[in-house]
Amino acid sequence: MSFLELCLNGEARNCDVDTFIAQWHSGLAGTGLELHEHLGFTWEEYQVWVTTPSALESILNARRSVTAESLSSN
Repeated sequence: MSFLELCLNGEARNCDVDTFIAQWHSGLAGTGLELHEHLGFTWEEYQVWVTTPSALESILNARRSVTAESLSSN
């Protein structure tokens, strides 16, 4: 599971992102993936997050909103 998926499931916290990045850099996780893929970001989300790290909560909230909308439309 990606960092974002774990956050959305309540299994990781926003502050855990540094651990996920360190694991990717050291080759312990995400082998063959770009960093944004390993973290679970779309390219657009990643660009926002890199320039504005405080946007992480907004990105997670947007994901939660999309998930809730898709569940309610079924």
